[in-house]
Amino acid sequence: MRNGGHVRFCGDCGTPLTFEYGDRHIGLAVGALDRPADVRMVEQLASPERVPCFEDLAHLPVHPTDEPGAAAHLASIVSYQHPDHDTAEWPPLER
Repeated sequence: MRNGGHVRFCGDCGTPLTFEYGDRHIGLAVGALDRPADVRMVEQLASPERVPCFEDLAHLPVHPTDEPGAAAHLASIVSYQHPDHDTAEWPPLER
């Protein structure tokens, strides 16, 4: 639980997937889904803390992942994402 809500993580990789708060509200990490393009978004939360440059994202140049150098760059990225950095072994050992 965090700030009155519950964060749910992927059991395989630890990616945060949802932030659930109240009786009817769920924040969903759409980009973490297997097929995010299948999701049709209908609203967004625009709080005063929203990062201002996020509004510019749709207007920025797009660089396809198959252009020269992109595949090597993406392959070089190592993810250390982990839901519980106090756990010595990840994934946790079966008990």
